Amino acid sequence: MKHNIDDILRYLEDAKDRLLQAKSTSIYEFILLEIKLWMEEFEQTVTASDLKIKKYATAYNDIFGPQGGISDYDRICNSLDECALDDLPF
Repeated sequence: MKHNIDDILRYLEDAKDRLLQAKSTSIYEFILLEIKLWMEEFEQTVTASDLKIKKYATAYNDIFGPQGGISDYDRICNSLDECALDDLPF
């Protein structure tokens, strides 16, 4: 089900706010996964014509553009990978 782009961006901001207030590792990991899924939904929903709108182009660049050498999406993916490695028994 495709969502409205504005709704997706609002859900992302809400999830980022909740991430800062996470009280346990499991909640933190769950919110990271939620952020990743909303980022992917945004990427699938936004079109080339939508990217001509400055608000959406800025949001797309903030998520998928490399700030400091790595994108926010890659940071989220790396954090989830690190969390998965922490669960290994060795």
